[in-house]
Amino acid sequence: MRLITLLGFVLLALGTVLVISSIGAFDSTAADRSAGIETATDENAYLGIVYDDQLVERTLELESNNADGGGGCIFYSCNEYEYDDRELVVFEDNVPEGELSTVDGEATIDDSNLTGGDELRVEYDQGIAVVRGDFRCPVDPVLLGSGEQRDPTTTATISLEASDGNATVELERDVEIDCVQE
Repeated sequence: MRLITLLGFVLLALGTVLVISSIGAFDSTAADRSAGIETATDENAYLGIVYDDQLVERTLELESNNADGGGGCIFYSCNEYEYDDRELVVFEDNVPEGELSTVDGEATIDDSNLTGGDELRVEYDQGIAVVRGDFRCPVDPVLLGSGEQRDPTTTATISLEASDGNATVELERDVEIDCVQE
């Protein structure tokens, strides 16, 4: 009996040593991989925003040679250059299930002197929503003929809130509106 007790203590001690000490299986791990978290680009976000081709780095440049009209002067009284129905951005649903719908949309402009016609507006005839505007650029008056377009700048702030019933996405972006003097 003494032998069995001694053998039990020896096995218990060996078991304890093995549990406490490392046996080499997975005593440490190392990896040379890194992880990064980034936000999606405007085009790829759940509430995607696509800027019109005419925009350069979120700036709409209104050049008089692309105007829809205006610029004519008679005795220093001039018609502003007109840019009608210019598309700024289109909001798109990039949720895999495609269930986003507009909750609220708004478009404001810092200098309302550069808008005319239907001004700046959010419409719902393309994508989830589209922002369009009618713009006017002032003219340097001349006695008779076409005056040169002046070059004021303003900022349009565009915001949209969309939801799929479970989550709500809010987006706000600024777009510069530049009347380009040629």
